[in-house]
Amino acid sequence: MLFKVELENFHSIRDRQVVDLRVPASAPKDTNRLTGCWTESNARVPKVVAVFGPNGSGKSNLLRALSFCSWFVDASCSNTLNDRLPFEPFYDQNSLNSPTKINVSFSVLDFAESNNDGNGVRRPFSYELEIGNKNGRQKVLKESMFFWPIKSNRKTCLFHRNQDGMVRVGAKITFNFRAVFS
Repeated sequence: MLFKVELENFHSIRDRQVVDLRVPASAPKDTNRLTGCWTESNARVPKVVAVFGPNGSGKSNLLRALSFCSWFVDASCSNTLNDRLPFEPFYDQNSLNSPTKINVSFSVLDFAESNNDGNGVRRPFSYELEIGNKNGRQKVLKESMFFWPIKSNRKTCLFHRNQDGMVRVGAKITFNFRAVFS
């Protein structure tokens, strides 16, 4: 379940933009339209979200960023250094030399650790990607995935890739996911 997206220097989005889908604590508690972000969290999000706005306001680029992240997670390690990544930074001189940053916060239903009703535990995750432009070439400056274990609630690194391509694997944990974005 997606609950926050942060974009900077991606297509028509120059300055950092945050789309936070969490509703305020004052929202009615008895509505069936909201659900918890993750197990044991007070944060809630709508079950259905629509993106609307005037032409050129960034709706498509928000969806394009999510699609790009999905592709990047799947294909980036097989990408050669000469391949151009399928996105463009904002088109001005400052932005061409600034990194593109995408952070996606979401939760995943984990059936390896179930609660009392046997439905699994929803865990929060954060995927962070930063791509820079070095000597006219796009380069991954940083790629990381974090999660917060339900019991400790401490930010835990699953993996981190630096600009040299070195990958550090963090937590040793087993997940049993039935659906990633269920």
